Amino acid sequence: MGPAVGPAMTYTDLLQVLRRTDPEIHSAVACGSRVYGTANVDSDEDFLVVLHAPTRSEVVFRPGLNVVLQGFDHFQDALRQQSVFALEAFFLPPAHRLKHGKANYTLDRHRLHRAASEKSDADFQKAAKTFALEPNAARKKLFHSLRVPSFARQIARTGAIHD
Repeated sequence: MGPAVGPAMTYTDLLQVLRRTDPEIHSAVACGSRVYGTANVDSDEDFLVVLHAPTRSEVVFRPGLNVVLQGFDHFQDALRQQSVFALEAFFLPPAHRLKHGKANYTLDRHRLHRAASEKSDADFQKAAKTFALEPNAARKKLFHSLRVPSFARQIARTGAIHD
C-alpha cells in the first residue's frame, strides 16, 4: 500500500453521523483511496462498518463521506464467498481499524480466483463503457480492475495484503 492519508473522521464522529452507539458496532475500518495513498483533494472518506445486528447491506452518503453498512452475518458470508471488498477490510493493517471485532476467514483459492476475476472484469467493463463521458470515474474503475487481482494474489500467496 502506498503512503496513506489517514481519515480525518474519528470513530466518535462516525457514530454520530450514523446515529449508532458503540455496542451496535462489531467493527469499523477506513478503506478506499485515503488508505491506499491514491486520494486527491476531492476524494471522499470511505468506511466499512459491520453491525452486530442482521441488516441488509446499505451505503450511507454524506458530503465527503461514503459508508458501507453490513450486518455481521452478511460480512461473514462475504468472507466465505471471498469477496475482495470484505477481504480488504479483513486484512487492513491495524492503523486503519477504528474498531476491531473478530471474524472467521478460511482461504478458498478457487473461490477467491473466481470472485476476483469477476469483480475485475466488471470494473473493467464499467470503465470501458463510461470512459468517454466520465474519464475520471472510468480511470478509478480501471485502477480497481487492476488492484483486485493484485490483492487476491497477495492473499492467496501470503495470507495478507502488503501493498
